[in-house]
Amino acid sequence: MDDAPTTVAQYADLALSMSETEFIGKVTRPVLIEKIGFFGQGHQSPLSGTVVVRDTMEMPRLDDVHLAQAKVFTLRKKPGSMGFEIFVGRAPTNDIILPDPSVSKSHAHFTPVPGTDRIQLVDMFSSNGTFVNGQKIHPFEKHEVGDYDEIRFGPEYLLIYCTPQTFYQMLKSIKP
Repeated sequence: MDDAPTTVAQYADLALSMSETEFIGKVTRPVLIEKIGFFGQGHQSPLSGTVVVRDTMEMPRLDDVHLAQAKVFTLRKKPGSMGFEIFVGRAPTNDIILPDPSVSKSHAHFTPVPGTDRIQLVDMFSSNGTFVNGQKIHPFEKHEVGDYDEIRFGPEYLLIYCTPQTFYQMLKSIKP
């Protein structure tokens, strides 16, 4: 989507206006949802207090201001950038820019697994590390990510990974 929404609330409005098939036709790539305080099912991040959502939980309502304003980052290359890796960091040259001092200039990258819909995450020897579900991943080793994985870049910047189908289902469940 060229004019992609940037917050959970904007994506929720989009999801409410279309079927799952239509939504997935527009939102074709996985997303990262910014640190939000609504995920729940007992697995709590020790640094942020954020709790990770899983398949069988009751979702909160979208009227939570923090949830509604949470940023959503689409896993895609910036126009004109080369290669197939999707770079994440605080430098403006990255495909996904996370403006936080605890995030390295070139922190990590996502790599699509050729011929599949799977994605791998690679830490680029960042200063403060990259964590998946609380576990630090080793620099330059590929780590496959899946729906609702909690990805932390450094000690502060927490994101939740979702495929388009799972994102749609989550949005439909939180819309009042």
